[in-house]
Amino acid sequence: MRVGVSYTVLLVVAWGAVGCSGPEAKFVTSEKTQALIPEAKAPIEKSLLDNFGTPHKLVAWQKLPVDYGKAEAENAGHEKAGWKLLNGRNLYMRHCLHCHGVSGDGNGPTANYLNPRPRDYRLGEFKFTSTANGIKARSDDLHLTLVNGIPGTSMPSFALLKPEELTALVDYVRWLAMRGEFEKKLGDELTADYSKKAVTDRTSNKEKPEKRTDIIAALDLLLKGTKEAPAEFPETIKSSADAMVAAWTGAEDASNQVIPAHPRQLPSADSDSISRGRKLYLSTELGCYTCHGLAGKGDGVSSVNYWPIPGSSPQKNYPERGLHDVWGNKVKPRNLTLGQYRGGRRPVDIYRRVFAGIKGTQMAGFATALNNNKDEDGKEVKNTDGSALNDAQVAALRDRKIWDIVNYVLDIPYQDQTVAPIMPKAPAAAPQTAAK
Repeated sequence: MRVGVSYTVLLVVAWGAVGCSGPEAKFVTSEKTQALIPEAKAPIEKSLLDNFGTPHKLVAWQKLPVDYGKAEAENAGHEKAGWKLLNGRNLYMRHCLHCHGVSGDGNGPTANYLNPRPRDYRLGEFKFTSTANGIKARSDDLHLTLVNGIPGTSMPSFALLKPEELTALVDYVRWLAMRGEFEKKLGDELTADYSKKAVTDRTSNKEKPEKRTDIIAALDLLLKGTKEAPAEFPETIKSSADAMVAAWTGAEDASNQVIPAHPRQLPSADSDSISRGRKLYLSTELGCYTCHGLAGKGDGVSSVNYWPIPGSSPQKNYPERGLHDVWGNKVKPRNLTLGQYRGGRRPVDIYRRVFAGIKGTQMAGFATALNNNKDEDGKEVKNTDGSALNDAQVAALRDRKIWDIVNYVLDIPYQDQTVAPIMPKAPAAAPQTAAK
């Protein structure tokens, strides 16, 4: 049974893989897909096979915003369409598989020996980007990560690869991320009703047990449909793909990239910048110190709290104290005294972390919180004639405050760590009301 939208709508082209020795590499499905009953898991696996193929027989789904490589008869090695996808796969298998796994699930042979664990691409999420909050990573963001590596982790630099190799590798990683995200969207559609646990609960209900045959019949109707009730799942495939394509395409739009509208003033040109940045760092509005600590050593109180698991129902906390990312990994706030920044140490890199946060983590962006007419002391800023700031002036003030924080953060490694840090001001006490 072919499940999915018509191939007249989503054009697919397949190529054979080059030969290789050793056991055949295979894409694996996610834990969520594996938790479905076989009848619900099968259409997802079929859709993935139809639209993405296998590691040895890749499928180029033309709907996706991926450069697969058009045929170029005049260039050796580029004669067949899809050469770029194949080259990206071969590079990935050589350089990335042992950490990130064949499927990009972050579960390669060496993954269990690494801390932090390698990135799992299947959520379509990458931490360090130049894009605004809620926007996917740009191709350039992944390229920069490959060139620079991620300091403080086992992710090395691949700057010695040729430019065309880096480009092919970026596209293959994006393709893997889209494959995983597409699978997740389909799994989300079926999990509530057709996970093994959901079916067991429904069939063992003492008050109103449901027969498994009726559950399978309902699933079959969802997949195949009738003249009276059209199938819903193929439409889910199309809508999921459309949403995913729009998100990845939108990330490449320049309007979604975080670019400072106002230049940074070096502390040498603005002697008060570091002091202002410190006040903002210690402000209760931003609360940077609650994670990174008063002196920036990564020892804030957030590391001793139990945090709720996002999306858990009923809500429950992580079993360990401290911060966690969306992949469920425990993360420690950056020790800023080391001068080591995983997303890059350029001032603009840190500006983007303050502006938009770090995706997939509890490091929030502060662009909205800082977009006001208040200075670092919380006092209203006005024009010299007493008039209120206009929107452009507020945006300029926001940028200045972000650059102040950047200047302070970059100065932390050079500060005297033997001096007791200044305690932040306590928030104003809430007014007391008499009990009734």
